[in-house]
Amino acid sequence: SWSFANNSITVTNHSNVPVTASFSYTTAVAFDGIVNGSFTNDKKDPLPSTQIGLSSADDTSDMAKKSTTVYLLLSGTLPSDTSAGTKCGTVTVTIQ
Repeated sequence: SWSFANNSITVTNHSNVPVTASFSYTTAVAFDGIVNGSFTNDKKDPLPSTQIGLSSADDTSDMAKKSTTVYLLLSGTLPSDTSAGTKCGTVTVTIQ
């Protein structure tokens, strides 16, 4: 399962097999070259990879490996006439 709140995305594996969670950000065409998105695991340092392995729910050796939280960091400056709530991009979470 995964959830999104503010700028954080939490993925938890409840299955009986290990999974890989992948994260990507695609800038909206209108903001291409203006806005960039990256992911961190602690709100400041970039992730070394946008893929994170999660243990199966059956693996009781390390409960922390069953769940991860990443944060979306946006950079750039929107034009001053951009309305609040304007979509500047899309986040995709893929579970494999």
